[in-house]
Amino acid sequence: MDGLFLIDQPRSGVQNMAVDDTMLEHAARQGEVMLRVYRWEVPTLSLGYFQRIQERETHGPSLTLPCVRRATGGGAIVHHYDWTYAVALPQSILTERVGASQQLYHAVHEAVTEWLATMGIAAATVGEGSPRPVPSSATASSGHQVGGDVREPAALSPTARHQPAKQNGCGCPFLCFERRNPGDVVAAGWKLMGSAQRRRGGAVLQHGSLLVRQSCYAPSLPGLWEQLGSGGFESWFGALGSQLTEAVMRGVQRLAPINWRPMLHALPPSPAAVKQYAAPAWTQRR
Repeated sequence: MDGLFLIDQPRSGVQNMAVDDTMLEHAARQGEVMLRVYRWEVPTLSLGYFQRIQERETHGPSLTLPCVRRATGGGAIVHHYDWTYAVALPQSILTERVGASQQLYHAVHEAVTEWLATMGIAAATVGEGSPRPVPSSATASSGHQVGGDVREPAALSPTARHQPAKQNGCGCPFLCFERRNPGDVVAAGWKLMGSAQRRRGGAVLQHGSLLVRQSCYAPSLPGLWEQLGSGGFESWFGALGSQLTEAVMRGVQRLAPINWRPMLHALPPSPAAVKQYAAPAWTQRR
């Protein structure tokens, strides 16, 4: 089976979600696997499909950020110092025909934990029967300087910087990285990667984020840098894109033989997808 991959340029939240959606349509029509690894051009909050828009009021540090709603479930993600991946594939590759594909979750996340082990991070995936603790405060050092591209919100007090987001009516933390679900990648008690899926038209889209560094917009969450941080951050951060791409490719390869080829450019997002993700009616639908 043919597979295409790309480390894409940073895009807006609307563009990123629209491109992922277009990849899902392409996988359904053409029967190809598509992988895109990317960043976000400005810090952005993405809401899970089932989250209520009012819930974002419970998380003060991210209130100033632009907001987009994903087509997949799960908790909100502050996209700042993270790498995001999206893989779309025909569901004929998978044994499961309905519901979430645990095959795909585990294949990708286990490949990521193996890659993290080469950097000295003892990561593991959360098991089905495992307890799901949520740390009550950040224990990792926050002494690393926040990059100069953004400023920390002035209203954020020193004591509030390490407070987790308030829980919503269902008892779930607002932020994805404060939740624990089977298959999540965790290390030293902290979640480093979570993913979510969408099925449509005979294809499956899975996208997820690798938390690289603590953000002033999500100060309760340390990332890889807080566990490894040394040397120049920007060059190290940039190099993670290709490494994550290779890890996800290895994971998908465990499901089926894939003939991977690089793409020069991302698929142009369909006008319908751009319109959907840009519409206030979509973002505020719940």
